[in-house]
Amino acid sequence: MVPNEIHFIWLTEPTSRPFNYINSIAIKAAADVQKPDRIYMHCNKEPTNNPYWNEIRSMFSMRWVEAPDSHDGVPLEYIQYKADVLRLQILRDHGGIYLDTDSLMLKPLTPFMDKPFTLAEESPDSYAMAPIIAEPGARFIDIWLQRMANTMRAGGWAKHAVQLPREIHKMHPALCDVRPREEFFPFDLRRNYLFDDGRADEWIEQASNAYVLHVYETYWKDYLADVRPGYMRQRDTVFSRLFRKYE
Repeated sequence: MVPNEIHFIWLTEPTSRPFNYINSIAIKAAADVQKPDRIYMHCNKEPTNNPYWNEIRSMFSMRWVEAPDSHDGVPLEYIQYKADVLRLQILRDHGGIYLDTDSLMLKPLTPFMDKPFTLAEESPDSYAMAPIIAEPGARFIDIWLQRMANTMRAGGWAKHAVQLPREIHKMHPALCDVRPREEFFPFDLRRNYLFDDGRADEWIEQASNAYVLHVYETYWKDYLADVRPGYMRQRDTVFSRLFRKYE
């Protein structure tokens, strides 16, 4: 059985972006929707003088971690790769629900917590690394970690994170339940569904049927730069309708 605990990771390095308003909403939504027994933030250095962090600091328990520099002899040059390895190690050891800090919960993940391991389809060729729902010691994680280094050596951005689990699932289908894309990634990124004023009536149902909405901070950074306190009261977008209550 999957523990009703949520894990986030926040790694501070020279290339890290600041903890922002979207990230604070992710914490609030996880606490409100899932009602977990505990939220853990796995962190190597706490942000300082950050009002968004300070606002939600009491909502989680801190677990101090060191960002891994390598995995099975392969240097981890990118902060994203360090987080990829770390999240699997955390779930292997503790179990629970892993969420990225730009993954905003809409519905409880309770229907999937009686299975040993659950991933979501991100595209026809890939699975997502968030959310991940796992019981402690899930066998799928062991296989994933064992094969990750060789996949990294073969090259290709993030293949170890999104394509490798799909390959493993084909070989060991009983070890992993894969949820359809629309439950976690309901929108085509080629269109501005989330932040387009005046189109919310058209798209709100599509979004609200999802369990988690990944807002892709890197992809939507220009739109997300406008999402600050006050945004949800001033705008009528899919995003503002879904998350207005956390303002």
